[in-house]
Amino acid sequence: MPADLQLTFDFLTDLRFNNNKTWFDENRKQYEKARTVFENFIADIMGRFKPVEDLGNTTVKECAFRINRDVRFSKDKTPYKAHMSAVIGKGRRKNMDRSYYVHIEPGACMVAGGIYMPSSEQLKQIRAAIALKPAKLAPY
Repeated sequence: MPADLQLTFDFLTDLRFNNNKTWFDENRKQYEKARTVFENFIADIMGRFKPVEDLGNTTVKECAFRINRDVRFSKDKTPYKAHMSAVIGKGRRKNMDRSYYVHIEPGACMVAGGIYMPSSEQLKQIRAAIALKPAKLAPY
């Protein structure tokens, strides 16, 4: 983990226990620093993808999700997410093709890859590829 990413984890930990607009507004400078560190982390990952994955002209801003939650239809009315995340792919956050998801949250980080909601044709191709070489999906 990059050393400065700890700043982001510290902010997210504090946010988890102070998830309200007043606290967030008072700590906006810390949020902006934490977001910048996260965006630099994502930019580094995207740079490492270049030899193996064509991301086109996709920028970090197009990949990273907002920290604000949509609370309109949720029972949980906390205004902010206690994590930061991004979808890295040629189609940006709305990517419906192959992409990678990076989620950082104190105690619950993850990286995932795949196709979100594949079309029936894509699903058919995925299943055929798995059927040809099922050992590639064997657990390590």
